[in-house]
Amino acid sequence: MSKSIGLIAVVIVLLIGLALMASIFNSAAVANTAQAAVAAGRAAQVAAAGQAASTVTITILAMLLVVVAGVSGYAVVRMWLRLRKVEADAAAAAKPQPGSWMPGPNAGWQRMGQVDPMQMLMLAMASRMMPPAQPSEPQSQMVQLPSRVGQEDWRW
Repeated sequence: MSKSIGLIAVVIVLLIGLALMASIFNSAAVANTAQAAVAAGRAAQVAAAGQAASTVTITILAMLLVVVAGVSGYAVVRMWLRLRKVEADAAAAAKPQPGSWMPGPNAGWQRMGQVDPMQMLMLAMASRMMPPAQPSEPQSQMVQLPSRVGQEDWRW
């Protein structure tokens, strides 16, 4: 019987050793699983931080777009209202009244009933370029303008 008790003791020791070995290998697997879970947690944390950063960036850009659209709309409406006011003022001022300023030729301005100074200048220059005519009246009654055509000091 002592042999069988010894054999039973050896078998029990072997079973306890096997249980310990299984427990050690199982704890290594559990440790590896825990490390994998920690790494997955860190990766999820980094992904969440990246997603939060992109969400904040998109929100800021959307708010900036709304501000730019609002300012642009305000500027357009303000210019439109100013244009309407200018058109209304121009329509009221477009009715010519005696002594008021009116648009002249070539977008120049002249007083109603007055001669355009530019037209007078052009006539004077044209008369200088024309050859002298044979006077039918006495010389004393005609006004002669000095002729400067062809001289170097002629300037426009």
